[in-house]
Amino acid sequence: MSSIAHSNSRPSDVNVAYLLRSFPRLSQTFILSEVLMLEAQGIGIRILGLADPREPIIQPNVARLHAPVTYLSELEPATRRQTLLLHLELLLRHPLRYLRALGCLLAGGKEHESGYSNYSGWRCFSLAACAANQLCKRPRGGERIHHIHAHFAHDPAFVALLVHLLTGVSYSFTSHARDLYQTDQGSLVRRAAKATHVITCCRANGEYLDATLPKRFRSRIRLIHHGVDSREFHPLESSVAEATGEPPTVVAVARLVEKKGLSDLIRACGIAVGHGHRFTCLIYGEGPERGELSSLIEAIGLTSRVRLMGSCTQQDLVSVYQHADIFALTPFVTHDGDRDGIPNTLMEAMACSLPVLVTNAGGISELVTDGANGLMSTPRDVNGIAAELQRLLQDGDLRARLGAAARETVTEGFAAWAQAAELATIFRTVRGKAS
Repeated sequence: MSSIAHSNSRPSDVNVAYLLRSFPRLSQTFILSEVLMLEAQGIGIRILGLADPREPIIQPNVARLHAPVTYLSELEPATRRQTLLLHLELLLRHPLRYLRALGCLLAGGKEHESGYSNYSGWRCFSLAACAANQLCKRPRGGERIHHIHAHFAHDPAFVALLVHLLTGVSYSFTSHARDLYQTDQGSLVRRAAKATHVITCCRANGEYLDATLPKRFRSRIRLIHHGVDSREFHPLESSVAEATGEPPTVVAVARLVEKKGLSDLIRACGIAVGHGHRFTCLIYGEGPERGELSSLIEAIGLTSRVRLMGSCTQQDLVSVYQHADIFALTPFVTHDGDRDGIPNTLMEAMACSLPVLVTNAGGISELVTDGANGLMSTPRDVNGIAAELQRLLQDGDLRARLGAAARETVTEGFAAWAQAAELATIFRTVRGKAS
């Protein structure tokens, strides 16, 4: 279906279209959480997904959304005649805007396709035309969109730029990881040039943007960390938690992709097992490396110790964190520049008072301080990772101290409500300037 409608009786002083590659995605639950927090703060949201992900598992919190969800790929004309009529309508409505958008496509389409992208430049223009047509129509209830916000600097930000040129509606975008570092730098500058704000989720990304964008655009860069809801993610009460006498449980939650470094974690588990440590490692998530990781587990002889658990909902993960003893994630920067920002699962685990073992990649050092609220190793250093893992396995007092400090860190500096409030302020400021 092309649209998922939810009722929204809450009055909004500003209405924002969230432009996303697809929605809802299990691996991008942080976007769902962000939208729910914004709605709770009085921001009206409409979600424009480039495509329906059609994932088998959907977060239960999707049912709490007031925002209607429209999939632009399902609105694309089915025939050449319908396509011509759509573009003719946009051209006749605002000739200069249409020609500027077309000029942007012709000038930057090849650059767009040379970097990280899922769609060609012409396909992005087609999706932008569908979005513009939707935004130009008088929406149900009389509310209009005041601003567009895209998540990810590749296709979504390019489509948002084209929609802005077609409609005059202002836009901003959030850059994260691969989308930032693998997008052609010329394309990144072109998208930042028209955006009101270029938001990113960690300091390392901010430094990259500062070095990449011309000086006149740097004031648009805003660092807004993702946040975690510590009311939802919390440890079990001490009176509820019971010592089971079972070996410690190590948990990792991540997409099964190269940059997450899960093969290094598995090898480190093999070293720890070889040194006589008893524990279970449960890896939650799905991805293209599942077969390779499964083969590695079998080759090292860890099938009874390390298990690939598949995907689960965020609601289920709360219990996973609460009943674990250690959280481990060992990402690294891949040869093509792909990397993490600050993994959201890391914040969730810390909110549940789990001691964490991580590697110093991406923006992780902004959240974890080695020896204070977690243990940190060098990326790709399997022996070093194994040594830190063994420290945690054999020292319950260390686990307790690091876990308590971890929760304090995220509740004080990475609260979801506060991060959403920063975004809400940006959207209201943009709305005020446009009035």
